[in-house]
Amino acid sequence: MVKSGEKVLLAFSGGQSSSAMLKLVEEGINEETHKKLRFHPGVVYIDEGAVTNQSVEERQHFYSQVQLVFDQYGFPCHVESLETVLDLEDEEVVEKHNDKTTKEVGDECCELSNRLRTLTIDESKTQRLQDLIASAKSVTAKEDLIQMLRTRLLLHIARRHRYDRIMLGNSATNLSVCILADLAKGKGVAVPFDTNFADCRYGDIYFLRPMREFVHKEIAVFNHYHEITPIVIPTLHVVCLLCL
Repeated sequence: MVKSGEKVLLAFSGGQSSSAMLKLVEEGINEETHKKLRFHPGVVYIDEGAVTNQSVEERQHFYSQVQLVFDQYGFPCHVESLETVLDLEDEEVVEKHNDKTTKEVGDECCELSNRLRTLTIDESKTQRLQDLIASAKSVTAKEDLIQMLRTRLLLHIARRHRYDRIMLGNSATNLSVCILADLAKGKGVAVPFDTNFADCRYGDIYFLRPMREFVHKEIAVFNHYHEITPIVIPTLHVVCLLCL
């Protein structure tokens, strides 16, 4: 699924599973590792503070914690707020993005690693996103909408920076919930795409789920023994439960 020399974007949310995924990739690309991973990793964080009505200060606080994690690994990093997806123009499903040489890719990685990473928040875009989410009638509809926007933004970032694959941190526990949700919503046909190791619906870029064989408890134990502390960032689901 991943060829030697390809660029892979790791989607980081701050949770248990994506935190463990970063650690596993770091160990896999280590020079001393047997059967070393030979792809070029980058990491992306999408700020979704607008979804839970966080203040600018709260969003910057969570981002500062994410930045500390990024600095530990030294991967090329990309940061976007979810509301930027509203300004994206329609993209072609397939884009030609293999015209750069290996040297150009390496130079780009170095530039991204050394560049100051900042979280830009536009209040007008934030309001537009909040109005869009508020138009959804149920929590399930809101979550589906957010997932669609997140996927589109991930694809845009991957294409813009010429990544070949996107790795997600979905665990077996998370995917079990996804299966039940798809069946309950009458979307049984989407189950294979939403739960398989590779999701090839988007043509040029595959979504990969390397954590799908691990249940949440196994991941938590792994993080405990490696002294990895996840970042607790409020999500729409948690906020809605607290409001009940």
